[in-house]
Amino acid sequence: MSEVDGAAAWTAEEARVLGAAIRTRRRAAGLSQEDLAHASGLTRNHLALIESGRSSARDAQRPANPRVSTLAAIAAALDVPVVDLVPAFEGPPKPVVVEFARSMLRGRAPR
Repeated sequence: MSEVDGAAAWTAEEARVLGAAIRTRRRAAGLSQEDLAHASGLTRNHLALIESGRSSARDAQRPANPRVSTLAAIAAALDVPVVDLVPAFEGPPKPVVVEFARSMLRGRAPR
């Protein structure tokens, strides 16, 4: 994890692995990017950027850093738990997973 404006952010490698995990689940579900984007409340372009591990079409070096609520919407549309989309990396749990778990334990939807 790196930091963006003081908040935890995905590294470029983590963003690529996350995007690949989402793409694999989407394809396994037989969904197009357009279908999953619509079901998740995202634009197809936003989903394509997340799947490619990028946050901007103009800046290929900047890794995707989706919000917990975005991951939750994608997971809900795929009918899988969020943790199934978040790849396991060496080291401590990713802040995005910890934030999601804490929000669920408090009984409220993540932001």
